[in-house]
Amino acid sequence: MSDALAIENFELKGRSSLPQSISLELLGPTRQEWQDHVNYAGMAQVFVEFHLMLNGSLTAIKQKLELILDGASGQNNNASGPALADLATDIRSFYVAIHRHHEVEDHIYFPQFKRLFPQLLSGFTLLDKDHLILTPAIEELLWYSRSMSAGEGLAYSFLGLLYDHISVMRKILARHLIDEEEIIIPLFLSSK
Repeated sequence: MSDALAIENFELKGRSSLPQSISLELLGPTRQEWQDHVNYAGMAQVFVEFHLMLNGSLTAIKQKLELILDGASGQNNNASGPALADLATDIRSFYVAIHRHHEVEDHIYFPQFKRLFPQLLSGFTLLDKDHLILTPAIEELLWYSRSMSAGEGLAYSFLGLLYDHISVMRKILARHLIDEEEIIIPLFLSSK
């Protein structure tokens, strides 16, 4: 597991909600009111649905890996074959999707929102820190997929490390995406 994910008490892994100081700065409406908002069918909905897709993709990757690991009993110590190649492809697709998403946020949305909503600066600072934690974890996933694509059998212990990495990453990514939505979706809803 990467150093970024192995740290026991880092902010994102231990966070169960936005810090109160940031929650108090949030604009309305609340999450429960988003879908009924007149401006929801636009960028707000696109962001929420894309986040659902990211979470779903990582869950599907974990499930495929579980099937490969479950097949390990009674076999040799290495995994190979089409399931492994398929898993590597799924990881690369996830990598491309989340990497592009974060690039758009980091270079377009976050800077623009920081200028338009300076009262939310601490929230965007938190999201920026999250991205600094997530980026090496996402890069590590790509490294795993490249190792799988080498065409050789991989030790099940290696795949076990990937499983641990994905398990932690799913938790921190889900927390980050929820917090990001709490900060950003009301901004999309407030625009005309």
